[in-house]
Amino acid sequence: VSDLDVTVREAALLGWIAGDGHVERSCPTPAACDARSRDRGVCARHRARKSPSVSIAQSKPEMVAKLRVLLDGVPHAEYTGDRPTRTGKEAVGPRHVFRLDHRYARDLLARAGHPKDDADKQVRAMSAEQRAAWLEAVTDAEGHRLKHDGLTKPQVTIYQQPGPVLEAIILAVYLSGLRPRALESKRDGHTEWQPEWSVRLNNPFVTMAGLQREDAGRGSVWCVTTELGSWTARHEEHVFDCGSISPRDFP
Repeated sequence: VSDLDVTVREAALLGWIAGDGHVERSCPTPAACDARSRDRGVCARHRARKSPSVSIAQSKPEMVAKLRVLLDGVPHAEYTGDRPTRTGKEAVGPRHVFRLDHRYARDLLARAGHPKDDADKQVRAMSAEQRAAWLEAVTDAEGHRLKHDGLTKPQVTIYQQPGPVLEAIILAVYLSGLRPRALESKRDGHTEWQPEWSVRLNNPFVTMAGLQREDAGRGSVWCVTTELGSWTARHEEHVFDCGSISPRDFP
């Protein structure tokens, strides 16, 4: 069941915008500022557009192809140009910018909210199918899939700066049935860059090999009881499911 008025395709589009997208700042008073706006619709007073559009930038050829399929039938324009990466290296391919028609973009944001600022709320309101499409799109935009020898599935890691989108990614991973682990990434030689975290999509269970056992002693405990019999906890970089405990479980 979804409480978000978007299609599954639009949920994926919101994921792409959250990851590799840019939402132009809108003029807060477009009617009053109409006389100050230039021919291209930019308000000089607020340095914002009367009818802001939304764009997605991508250089990886396989992801450019995937975006073209996703945007088939969605009103937009595509621009291509060369732009080096932030480390100064040559990009893996030409930089493609997909700019949504401002009328469609305005309608999408009116129905769903801001793809970045409201990402956490959007994930909570999505159906399982919408959330899966959103998470796959964010992974395509901001993550990588690394295949290790001996594993049947690739290890998926998503990178994101602290904020609503990072929290939405962690939540989406957890609600998909996996165990997210979020760690701050080390940026050797790039101290001027903004902080970034990595979210790894782990199996939902923890083996004994990954645990340490020690005597906790005896003392007062806080017994959490829920109607569903379970609850979610977050400790440092881990988010996990806990069983409901009743006082009668203790001697």
